[in-house]
Amino acid sequence: MGKESNLQNTADRELVISRLLQPPRELVFEPWTNPKYLIHW
Repeated sequence: MGKESNLQNTADRELVISRLLQPPRELVFEPWTNPKYLIHW
């Protein structure tokens, strides 16, 4: 049993998790426009 066989056996058990965030625009804009935040990326 190779890697391909393993993928076929688990294809029907896919789990997708998502989250919608609605932060204030200022909170998102500040890190995009201020170079001091770049070191944290």
